Amino acid sequence: MLHIIKHSPFELPALSQCLASIGEADGLLLIEDGTYGLLQLDSVLAALSASNKLYVLTQDATARGLNSNNNEVNWVDYAGFVNLTIEYPKSLSW
Repeated sequence: MLHIIKHSPFELPALSQCLASIGEADGLLLIEDGTYGLLQLDSVLAALSASNKLYVLTQDATARGLNSNNNEVNWVDYAGFVNLTIEYPKSLSW
């Protein structure tokens, strides 16, 4: 399953709730204000297992002045977002 976080972790608990319930081999995609989750990257990565992947929509992060050089962050563009919905047949928006 692809979990899509679109709300800031500083406004709503969606990211922490997602991390508490994410399953093995699930993906996590940060979009819109959810990209502010990059500011809590260490705790986000600590909550994910080795089989989980973290994706960030490049355009949304860039628009908010966010960046990360961590190699565990997989940057995707809009076409990559579409490809993720194919790779993960089920998705859940938080």
